[in-house]
Amino acid sequence: MLWSIFAYLFCASATNGCYFMEIDGFLTTQKQFMNLNNYIEQNNVGSSTIGPFGFQSLDSKSQFSCVPYSSEQIDNLLDASWKTARVFAIMANVCNGMVMLFLLASACVKYNQLALNCFAGFAFFGSICEWCVFSFFGSFITDPPFNGRFYVGAGMAIIGALCSVVTGWMILRIPQEPTHRNWRVEAPPSNTSNGSYLPQSTVPTGRRNFPSPKKSARLQETAPPKPDIAIDPAEAFAPGTETITETILPDGSTKMTKTVVDLDGSKTVTETIVKEEIH
Repeated sequence: MLWSIFAYLFCASATNGCYFMEIDGFLTTQKQFMNLNNYIEQNNVGSSTIGPFGFQSLDSKSQFSCVPYSSEQIDNLLDASWKTARVFAIMANVCNGMVMLFLLASACVKYNQLALNCFAGFAFFGSICEWCVFSFFGSFITDPPFNGRFYVGAGMAIIGALCSVVTGWMILRIPQEPTHRNWRVEAPPSNTSNGSYLPQSTVPTGRRNFPSPKKSARLQETAPPKPDIAIDPAEAFAPGTETITETILPDGSTKMTKTVVDLDGSKTVTETIVKEEIH
């Protein structure tokens, strides 16, 4: 999430500011910018900075300010490389901004894997668009006498593009949620005379591997008979004794038989059938 915020802030600051490129000369008004060649030759004022969407200028109080290009400047001054850089700058900011907002919303919204892959794609595409902003250096502004050159904003654009790549890579590494398996317990009717049903017992949720019905039947046919185990009747049926027996049925379910010997010698038998339910 932090990487997406860094990517958006660096890209937006680099492209929307007035310090992407440094040129010779200093501009005071938009009208003089239209005659930049003559202005630089007539006024030895050092250097100033420009960006895809604005340029550095001096206001009436001789203070620096970032002035956006007018529609007349866009039509008459900006060449194809300059306008291409503006388009890619907008696309990069939109992609990085969308990824940042989606990841911020992930604190409240759970996304599936397809959505995460789309977000990673937006991050990678935003990085590509940010690199394409460097088509700005193919403009005439890099030729003499302007001599446009690399400046702070271009370095911030590189950092923003790299942060976008890291964001996409981190999104792809978000692990998928494991498949959960729940158990449904069904209690068969009891053999009591009034026809009432036995209460359902609870089985802890977990993961168990039961054989399929065909495999269970095949194992029962091929498996050798199990020898009888001698149990002391005094231990098996003493008052207070509780015995639990599990039997795997052919359909893959498990029948659990619980026998409790009461203090008066009577026995209470409870049978439950556990069926595996996969989600």
